[in-house]
Amino acid sequence: MKVQGPMHSIDARGKMDQSFVFSIWRGLNYIRTWALPSNPQSTRQGIMRAILTVVSKLWGGLSDANRLAWRTAAEGIVLIDVFGKEYSPSGFNYYCALGTLASDQLQTPLSSPPIIPPPSMPTGVTAVGGTNPGEIDVGFDAGPGVDGIDVWIAGPLTAGRNAVKSDFRHKVYLADDEGPAVISGLTEGLFYSFRVRSVNAGGQSSGGVLVRATPTVTP
Repeated sequence: MKVQGPMHSIDARGKMDQSFVFSIWRGLNYIRTWALPSNPQSTRQGIMRAILTVVSKLWGGLSDANRLAWRTAAEGIVLIDVFGKEYSPSGFNYYCALGTLASDQLQTPLSSPPIIPPPSMPTGVTAVGGTNPGEIDVGFDAGPGVDGIDVWIAGPLTAGRNAVKSDFRHKVYLADDEGPAVISGLTEGLFYSFRVRSVNAGGQSSGGVLVRATPTVTP
């Protein structure tokens, strides 16, 4: 079945003449074509339906704490629906997806969501004057297992003053392949400090790499 598009003014439910299906999903009315499988009772489909039934029942046997852990883990997952909108799966759907995959591979479904360790700190972090006046380029090597890079900035600072933790404010987030971070609109002749951290689904790297630079000045 393939979603054709939202219906903004028609509130309909059900199937019409083996051709269209009308329903509601995440608060949106939609219509989709009905695609009858060439073999709806294949051996493979029967196996997957049986696995999903078992995994769904296993969810009912999880403790409240485990269910909450799955819901929390699912909130960190961002998917795109057929209308181009971002959403997160429910804890139940996340559990069933991983549980069905594990069972299909003859493994025992997890009772708790997989633990993703936070990434290591980025390497090769640099801060140099940028191409234009008032800019600093912050470079980095994100490394494996990293979803993105957080850049925090402190300043402007006088030459003899070091930044403290309370000075830093979040400046920009970049995907791991979007570097360097070009920081513009800075005051020429003064120093800026940057704290650079790696980010993934497990959190942020501990601490962060500190670098310091002055922006490019007007010729």
